[in-house]
Amino acid sequence: MVDLTEGKKLNMKIELYQMNIQWEDKERNYNHLLEKLSEIKNREINLFLLTEMSFTGFSMNTEVIKESNMEIISRMSDYIKKYNIAIGIG
Repeated sequence: MVDLTEGKKLNMKIELYQMNIQWEDKERNYNHLLEKLSEIKNREINLFLLTEMSFTGFSMNTEVIKESNMEIISRMSDYIKKYNIAIGIG
């Protein structure tokens, strides 16, 4: 086994976040996430985890919540780069 830490102790800061989801309103939920990421950017969080259905809430209205162009993945990729943080979504 190779020690990539060179004997140094490594710490990882993880934040679990359950936002007050605005049902079926992706744009508002994306904006809420951006506000939260901006708020925590100086706390050196390494991994930011969101709950399931974080951007739409549970809905049977598939026309509103469906993804066909990988919008969530594209936005999360942008946020990851902008805030230098790993984001887990459910």
